[in-house]
Amino acid sequence: MKVCKALYFTGMDSDATKITLYCSDGYELDGLLFEPSAPAGGVIVMQGGTGIKKEFYSNFCDFLREQGFVVISYDYRGIGGSLHGSLKGLNASLMDWAQLDMKAAIAYAEKQYPDLPMLLIGHSIGTQLIGFTPNNDRLKLVIGIASSTGTWWKMKWPGNMRSFLLWYIINPVLTPVFGYAPLKRLGIMEDLPRGVIRQWSRWCRSSFYFGSHLGESIPQEDFYPLKVPFIIHYFKDDTIANDQTVTDLTGIYRGTRIRMIKHRAKDYHLKKVGHSSMFSRRFKNSFWKRIADEAARYI
Repeated sequence: MKVCKALYFTGMDSDATKITLYCSDGYELDGLLFEPSAPAGGVIVMQGGTGIKKEFYSNFCDFLREQGFVVISYDYRGIGGSLHGSLKGLNASLMDWAQLDMKAAIAYAEKQYPDLPMLLIGHSIGTQLIGFTPNNDRLKLVIGIASSTGTWWKMKWPGNMRSFLLWYIINPVLTPVFGYAPLKRLGIMEDLPRGVIRQWSRWCRSSFYFGSHLGESIPQEDFYPLKVPFIIHYFKDDTIANDQTVTDLTGIYRGTRIRMIKHRAKDYHLKKVGHSSMFSRRFKNSFWKRIADEAARYI
């Protein structure tokens, strides 16, 4: 049940500097800083998808650095370098990722580069949750890549079946036994904290994803609508981020200036791209360049 074998890529050719991001609750996040040799035109916070280490995006971040941006990437708590000790017993949730981790990344960028315009690029959940980040008003632009809701039955085959197995068989059977979601050994993604998989499961089994819980289990005042443009790029063959799930996300962010851009694998001379393969270096002079040019127009 592999999501994408590329998720286990950990190498990079760049000279990134290791940094530490400090969350307001005292948790420390492991990050990477990419700085251009010439004066930067802007700073980009790069946020990854669920269960994907920051190193997976390093070649993409290094490309953005070459285009004149400072780039900051990091691991959410419980993932990669931001796991301190055992995952079992770690108290973390998706809301923690949004309200604490994403907040810390934006705060770091603002403190270190106060004179640079700040943008955010996120893969999947990396922009999906930005509405719960209280300092998202510091941003000038949000670019989502394969960003959508995650309601399992709205995904396309075989993504819907994989999600069904995850939410109704794998998670309820294995997570209570291990004390966390042991997904790496199954080839799905990195292992996830119990609180993260529990909240994610609840949302993915809801018709409007986390939108179904706003005003109920999630206080409405915890959602901070984006006041800046939100551009979402997704590929036609992505079984997760498809026409329906991307549109559903725009419904949650109603009132935000949103633009949806659908790409086709054949336009890149490929048979398929899916949910994560656009971060491969083969996209350097095509998709990556388009994202960089798009970002440059807002600085």
